[in-house]
Amino acid sequence: MNKRIQQLVEQAGLKHHNWITNESNVTDGDFKYPRLEDYEKFTKLIVQECIQMCDQAAKQSEATLHAILAEKNPDLGPTLVAKGAQIQAEKLSKNINQHFFGAD
Repeated sequence: MNKRIQQLVEQAGLKHHNWITNESNVTDGDFKYPRLEDYEKFTKLIVQECIQMCDQAAKQSEATLHAILAEKNPDLGPTLVAKGAQIQAEKLSKNINQHFFGAD
């Protein structure tokens, strides 16, 4: 299992045991079937991580835009690409947030 997914599984409180690889986060007598709330928490953690990645991409594009604009004679092409990337990442973050959490 991907290490980051494993961390999110544990953070959400999901218990699992892979009978093929014998990977487990279950200790003796600790197993219980996951509740719907555990799956919801796991899902929210993944979505929040996606939103953070979009926000980070927007900040990187904004930094690129500022670096281009700081040049004496910035080339219009890279400027528009950087600004477009920033806007798209911000929109994506907002849309994901709104879709899953109903928030702006």
